[in-house]
Amino acid sequence: MKTIKQFFDMASVSLLISEFNVNKEFTPDLNINYFAKDIIRIAPTVAQPQVRAGITIESISSFDLHIRNENNAAYNYNALMKKNDGEWESFVPSTTPYLDALTLLWENKTQKVKVAAIYVPNLLPPQFRQRNWDRRGYNYAIRTRQHSEQLMRINDILYMTEKEIDPSKDLVNGQIQITLHHRLSKLNLKVKLSTEFNKLDRELPTNPILSINVNGTKVKANWKIIEDNLSAYGQPNCIIPWCSENGYTFNNCDKKQRQFNYECILLPQTVDNNSFGVSFNICERDFSWTSSKSVQLDGDRQYNLTLLVGHDVVTIESFFTTPWTEEEPQNIGSN
Repeated sequence: MKTIKQFFDMASVSLLISEFNVNKEFTPDLNINYFAKDIIRIAPTVAQPQVRAGITIESISSFDLHIRNENNAAYNYNALMKKNDGEWESFVPSTTPYLDALTLLWENKTQKVKVAAIYVPNLLPPQFRQRNWDRRGYNYAIRTRQHSEQLMRINDILYMTEKEIDPSKDLVNGQIQITLHHRLSKLNLKVKLSTEFNKLDRELPTNPILSINVNGTKVKANWKIIEDNLSAYGQPNCIIPWCSENGYTFNNCDKKQRQFNYECILLPQTVDNNSFGVSFNICERDFSWTSSKSVQLDGDRQYNLTLLVGHDVVTIESFFTTPWTEEEPQNIGSN
């Protein structure tokens, strides 16, 4: 049963094309035989991002899929899902450009399976595809230099935690619904300059912040993907964030505060008190702020930090967290 079918009648081909359309509104049609050919069909989506650099399903062309049948290992699959003309097709994972098609099959109409999925923008080493779903874990490191949108975006992992699927009741239009969430944490940093900076003898450049670092977070960890557990963290390191926009045009400078917005991706972790902070340089003068409290960074959440910079001091205006989907903000400190 696990052999690749060579021929399909025209009705089956038409059914496959219509059901692989991920942009379609799903309304179950009970008159359709979804177990024709016993093929497992997939409909992936990405949870709606609330940040400028969020990844959507339209912006990815492949992801890795893991299907585990605890009753019959003959129906276990590690598949590379690739988008072809708007349809998702399954292949044998490979580090070569030449991919072999892989047909995913149900054992029967009632046997449950466990399903997980992952998308990592930056290229993973060959050994990841060879043992990507085992329980030894994968050593993952985010980039410390995230000073462009592209360099920041490639750190963002999309992930669906392993979940059980009962084909007799959990399918929508005969498809397994794959919803990918952000596995890591996101920092949105705002730096507001006091109008005191506008009174300097010399005119300030468009962005007077010559350098900026986010400090105190660890950038490496071992990730056991199926268990979804991060451990064996490396040492803390500073991260250079991306300046996503340069605030408003510099005019009426004696009355307005200029604001500069930065973003970066962080590993989920607990940062000890007096460790998490931001340091930067303005016109050859050094400034810094450090949280006196510990900071908890969780996956699929964004952290919004606003700092006020006077001529001689940095204070915090707000620090709160929200998911990368719609939800009420939660205050996490004002120290």
